[in-house]
Amino acid sequence: MKRIFGLAAVLVFGLAAPAMALIGPETSVGVRVGTGFYQSDTVFDTSTDIKNPTVVGVTAGIRQGHLGAELSVDWISMNLETDVKVAELTMTPILVTLQFHPIEEDATVDPYVGLGVGYYINSVHPSSEAKSQLGVSGYQMDNSVGYHLSVGANMKVSSAVAFVIDARYAWTNGDLTVKGGGLSNTDTLNVDGLVVTAGLKYLFPK
Repeated sequence: MKRIFGLAAVLVFGLAAPAMALIGPETSVGVRVGTGFYQSDTVFDTSTDIKNPTVVGVTAGIRQGHLGAELSVDWISMNLETDVKVAELTMTPILVTLQFHPIEEDATVDPYVGLGVGYYINSVHPSSEAKSQLGVSGYQMDNSVGYHLSVGANMKVSSAVAFVIDARYAWTNGDLTVKGGGLSNTDTLNVDGLVVTAGLKYLFPK
């Protein structure tokens, strides 16, 4: 009798295993690199361009059905330029993005749209030109909160690996303080722009 029950249990759980695997969420980790396209801003009564952004990041995601969420951390380095390069701005956004996937999980091409919020850790370092020509001794920028919209797609090259492209438009700003000659002045720097990245994602087995 015990053998019969044991055999029945093996058959039931063996047949149920594929269905149970489909019930669990899809989880993933990934890496990405890219660049950005930012709007100019008027700071300290001077038109300031944001140029040469470089983006490197890591991601962790979860998805159940058509809904998903992603936690990501990026490192973004960019130059602040007027007539000369005045500073290098480094932003480290910690982002949470909610995603909607219109196509089923097992699709080879998996597009999505997203909406999210982020906390940006900011640091600014004056250039040699700013020190010598403008008399700047230092910059300081407060950390900030930002919002973003995103679109992208996961393109699966196997059951465990996907190539990812992502584009997000982000809005954030922070108080920028410039110091020099024993004085300091503060203005708001808007860092609004499009960030485009490409990368790889590892999909954990369910």
